[in-house]
Amino acid sequence: EDSSLARVQRAFAAHLRDPATCPPPADVAPRRKVDPGPKFDWRRLARGGRAVWVEGGSAAPADWAEFACAVSAAGYRAVDEDWPGLLEPLRLRFRPWACGAALAPEDVAIARALAALGAA
Repeated sequence: EDSSLARVQRAFAAHLRDPATCPPPADVAPRRKVDPGPKFDWRRLARGGRAVWVEGGSAAPADWAEFACAVSAAGYRAVDEDWPGLLEPLRLRFRPWACGAALAPEDVAIARALAALGAA
């Protein structure tokens, strides 16, 4: 059986990609792509050096302007200022259990942590 994780590991090995410069499709095309999906183990992939992983750290206010600034600094791009459209891919990767359209302090904290790394 060939797991998604094994396929990603082989692709990185073959193409020597830097995890910080290789975002998942859901991050590149929010609202259109959702792969690899909410059950993909990004944390495990990051432990193997093949993805970026951050923890939310200290909670930040749930403020859309702060979220927009942080995700922009992390390399995410909003089409037509659709910052709420970037919430779903961020959550798919870092908080797949989170649901709803309301911005949470944890979402802003994760965006800030990504901005500190300079990677999405």
